[in-house]
Amino acid sequence: NDCRYQHIPYPEKQTKTEIPGINDVVALPEISSFIYCQVTSIHLPDLFYITCPNGAFDLAMDIVSVGKILPKILNEKYPIEETEYYKLFNEMQEFYNSQNIPKILENWALSEIAVAKSQNQKWHRCRIIDPVAVKVFYLDYGYIETVETENVRKIEQRFIRTPFQAIGCNLSKIKASFEDKDKAKERIKELVSRKHFYARVDSLIPPAIRLYFTSEDEDEMEERLYGKCLNDILCQEGYFKSC
Repeated sequence: NDCRYQHIPYPEKQTKTEIPGINDVVALPEISSFIYCQVTSIHLPDLFYITCPNGAFDLAMDIVSVGKILPKILNEKYPIEETEYYKLFNEMQEFYNSQNIPKILENWALSEIAVAKSQNQKWHRCRIIDPVAVKVFYLDYGYIETVETENVRKIEQRFIRTPFQAIGCNLSKIKASFEDKDKAKERIKELVSRKHFYARVDSLIPPAIRLYFTSEDEDEMEERLYGKCLNDILCQEGYFKSC
């Protein structure tokens, strides 16, 4: 049919504005698996988003055989360039940067899936969370941004077939004990910024993980943190407690 919202499923007895607008998200492997990931956005101290740049699959055997899950080793064995999302991302840049694509000014619907040009001047898949202010949630990274109306485009059906990459997670085996939410959030940001992790999957619904620092040989800070569990560090510093 010609409905522009045909990519948003309509569950029975739900209206368009009640639908969250998220299709399939990359699935975590089974409980007790280990994945390589990066924290891309922190919404609350106990709610953050991760992505798995090399793919969301169990790396347990690699942890055993390599000893350290170094990004450069993973990139040799599981090249990012060969992932489905990497190919989709580059295809989107080429398509939406084409001068043959006119600027499309739309009255966007709440929760509509679209494509927006972010502050880094790249096109990303997004969900409209405020149609008036044109505030978007980037479905492959998990962060929120306000963009210019002319930098939002209708999404092509071919760009929806690849699952969204940002996985919302909690830290497992711990619960919040902080009094200052903003201070706790900033501390977590400080710890995870530009770091690499391998994570143990402890729950699938809701997703909950334990994050362990990996390292790059040349990075003294990551060498110091290598192998330590972020969950444990936050408990030791009093932001969370074990449960």
